[in-house]
Amino acid sequence: MGQNLNTIFCRNLLVETMKRAKQVCIEKGIDWKELKKHAWGYKYSWGDDAEFHINKNPNLPKGFYWHGNASSVTEAKAEGWEAFLEEIEQGRI
Repeated sequence: MGQNLNTIFCRNLLVETMKRAKQVCIEKGIDWKELKKHAWGYKYSWGDDAEFHINKNPNLPKGFYWHGNASSVTEAKAEGWEAFLEEIEQGRI
């Protein structure tokens, strides 16, 4: 049984986003492996609401939270990492 196109797209989006996040974190002196341990996301069982969190940790004393629309938890993680990168680029993290 094949995967639907949305699942394939979201997985590829997450992989590419995490590659970029790793690179940016290394450039900023953030321990990528430690940061990844504290990151998680979920999608509500109804609608498109989803969340992504990075718990408070030595790299990120305040933690990070994203809430938005996503069709799957994989997409929520990709969107969350993307929002995290935007915060770094804006100098807010």
